[in-house]
Amino acid sequence: MSATFKKSYGVNDFYYYYNPGQKLDDQAMLDLFTELKEVNDHAKSPLSHGLLPDTRNVPTIREIYESCVVCIIKVEGHLSGFLITPILNNGRQMVVHSGLVMINRNKGANLIALASAHTAIFLQKTLKRYFTTNISSTPSIIEAFSKTVTRPWPCPTAKLVKPYRGYREACRTLYEDYMQKRFLNPDDLMIDYKRFVIRSKSQTMGFTTDLRKISRSSDFKFINFCFTWLDYEKEEDMVQVGVVNRWTALKIKCGLAAYRASLAFQTPEVEPTPIQAAPNLSSATLKKAS
Repeated sequence: MSATFKKSYGVNDFYYYYNPGQKLDDQAMLDLFTELKEVNDHAKSPLSHGLLPDTRNVPTIREIYESCVVCIIKVEGHLSGFLITPILNNGRQMVVHSGLVMINRNKGANLIALASAHTAIFLQKTLKRYFTTNISSTPSIIEAFSKTVTRPWPCPTAKLVKPYRGYREACRTLYEDYMQKRFLNPDDLMIDYKRFVIRSKSQTMGFTTDLRKISRSSDFKFINFCFTWLDYEKEEDMVQVGVVNRWTALKIKCGLAAYRASLAFQTPEVEPTPIQAAPNLSSATLKKAS
């Protein structure tokens, strides 16, 4: 099974597959799907999600992964996580969703940030400019997305009266082409296009909504913003929209270069320092990122 490209940082290897449903043969597609399921099955809290169906039917699997980037993460050669990044096209916009993530093994690096960073760089080179989305109620993830993409909305540093031009359409595309197709019980979904908020059965899908367990932001204004904007008791999630262009990619590349340089000054006994270099930020265990 040949990956589109591979990136490595110390003991951490990232294998990327672009549109695998279109490009891999049947056996390679099944092998990739098996790795995704293996990571999920060995997680502390496995996910129940339309991107991880209980099937071995190749045409069904191909349809799910025909327009996306899949990243398989290995630590010291062992399967340790994945990032699935759907690519949506409504005929007028390219909308890239930050994706479904799972990490069940880590040696200290921010694996999701690294995986997301190279996904964004690759897609910017391929698509040039696109809208990107993030679904989360976790302050640290919302902060990371806001500080990485261009013109994020909603976020505490933006004008919150109304979203930027094209953002409501991107949000609608995400809802109709991703949430309605891949979320469990889509009929139970409720979306507020004014606040960019959805209500779903998050706990049923395996996500954490307990305020005491979710990852807090390092910036108090993001914590305050999340607790003001969202109703956690009603399992609300924020739908953020932003833009990725060449300047966004340049910022991410600079962050990666600084991180790689820092590894040269670390002794083998010291674990790499996490970075915030990409839209999705997560700690070693699963955090809320749909």
